[in-house]
Amino acid sequence: MMFKSRRAFAFLLGNRKVATLRNYRYVEKQTVYIKDREGKIIGKGKVEKVMPAEWDNIMKYCKMSGFKHPFHWVEEAAKLHGMPPYRYPRFIVIVSLREVKCGKEWVKVEQE
Repeated sequence: MMFKSRRAFAFLLGNRKVATLRNYRYVEKQTVYIKDREGKIIGKGKVEKVMPAEWDNIMKYCKMSGFKHPFHWVEEAAKLHGMPPYRYPRFIVIVSLREVKCGKEWVKVEQE
């Protein structure tokens, strides 16, 4: 799971959990590799929840996205996905950071 948005990536690293808008329907409890914007693997995460990207859900989970306003979250997601402004990703995926790669070793991240 690549994070091209600096804001969402920083939020994940700081809070160990983030809500992200995606086109691909991830499976709950799925393990994913977390990648930075260059595609470098920095950790492992777990998909906690997947839901439709409906406006009510976008407003509810915006606080977990790293964005202050739902409009900015949707706008950046549409821009990063290379879509016209009238289309945006179909799913909200809640992912938590479980392990971080330190050199060749994996270090577990404590959950709150």
